[in-house]
Amino acid sequence: MNIKLILPVLLGTVLTSHDNQTNKNVKNDEVKSNKATEVNINSVLFKDVNLNSAYQQYILVKNALVESNASAAQKAASALQLSLTKIKNAEKMMKSASALSETKDLESQRNLFSELSNELIQLAKNSEFSNGEIYVEFCPMANKSKGAYWLANEKEINNPYYGNQMLHCGSVKETIK
Repeated sequence: MNIKLILPVLLGTVLTSHDNQTNKNVKNDEVKSNKATEVNINSVLFKDVNLNSAYQQYILVKNALVESNASAAQKAASALQLSLTKIKNAEKMMKSASALSETKDLESQRNLFSELSNELIQLAKNSEFSNGEIYVEFCPMANKSKGAYWLANEKEINNPYYGNQMLHCGSVKETIK
């Protein structure tokens, strides 16, 4: 056989195989990432469909603040505000969500998130679940060392008030079932 004919065919096969494997890895990573987000968001279900929607948006705001992503926090807060319009007595939360969606300042967003969290904690405590449980978590250093609470689907602390600066600062204070 002629080596000049075999080499390009062999090289093309190797490169195609590598590209296909790389694409599979990227797709697998995307699926894992999407499933992780889906599991975290949907592991808690309230009997009230409107509260479910608002809580899911709240978790997206929290996750954006954990990542110190002010832009994503704004977008999620805007969606949260819309979800809250369908819940009775949620005016204070809507006001906080609205203000959070209008500011790009991460520190201001985190202060507003504290107000929002306090209200949602009370609402969650007075609501019925059809699945899961929620953890009330607390960082003693947040809010100028006054401390601040937030809700999470998992016991692992991922601090929305400090993000990567002090990602695991805090503790679980209560479990709502």
